[in-house]
Amino acid sequence: MLVRDATSADEAAIIGLLRQIAAEADEPDYGPSCSDERLLQLIEQCRTMVIERDGTVIGLSAVRLLDFSQRPDAPYPREAFIMAFGIDEAHRRRGYGAALFEAMRRWLKEEDAGALSLNVSAANMAAQGFYRRMGLSPRSVHMAAVLAPRA
Repeated sequence: MLVRDATSADEAAIIGLLRQIAAEADEPDYGPSCSDERLLQLIEQCRTMVIERDGTVIGLSAVRLLDFSQRPDAPYPREAFIMAFGIDEAHRRRGYGAALFEAMRRWLKEEDAGALSLNVSAANMAAQGFYRRMGLSPRSVHMAAVLAPRA
């Protein structure tokens, strides 16, 4: 198992993982008809790390580091937001997610990030359980309703 920064050679694997993440999140904006380019826009301006097993990318972590140092009311000068995190479904529950999360956390400590947050689907109980095991706790509930059909 190897955790490393993603490279352009990882693009196909990353797109596949982003599609899995979007499907599990039941995210309508990133469904099966979504272009690869639109998926990759999700992780622009992120530090993207991958975890590989036997030379194959099986997971990704894409984190955006936000600078609030110019805001005197901000609780932390730097905060991190996980834009995408996932392990290929065939490799879950084997410790790869925890290893990738810990590598990400070490990097965030080096970057002096004071807080870490993410959005997770209310229906994805497995992901919620994983994030709780990693030390995260719910802070708010985002609710939505579709008011008009998609064009």
